[in-house]
Amino acid sequence: MKLDTRHFGEIDIDESKIIVFEEGLPGFRGLKNFALFHDVAEADAGDASVFMWLQSLEDGGTAFVLLNTFLFMPSYAPKFDDNALESLGACELHELLVRNIAVIPERLEDMTVNLCAPILINTKTQKGKQALATNKDYHVRHYIMKEAREAM
Repeated sequence: MKLDTRHFGEIDIDESKIIVFEEGLPGFRGLKNFALFHDVAEADAGDASVFMWLQSLEDGGTAFVLLNTFLFMPSYAPKFDDNALESLGACELHELLVRNIAVIPERLEDMTVNLCAPILINTKTQKGKQALATNKDYHVRHYIMKEAREAM
């Protein structure tokens, strides 16, 4: 399937890789189908890649930058109620791809990630959701650059 996007131009989407967010995303409830991909430079990094893109298939102008927070914060351990995991067809968090939406402003020092409500994706069922962590230790706008510098 071909998709015309604002950020990447025309891209080819493997329809078997479409991720369905049955509830949409907060603020984007009408967008249900997404593609997940790496930057070309990180395509071989797999789970170790720093950034990924979550591109809406209904709106080529909507894409989210996802960060692999675990690379910078190995102690990051969000918890979720059982319903959040079961709705994705998983029983344990380790069965899911967990990424955080990042906001990358002009000044890189001001980059934030949403640690409070990560994106959870079951790559076996191709289902995803943004779920609110039940532990209250995390914030919606966490400045990540301190941890990023320390990790490098």
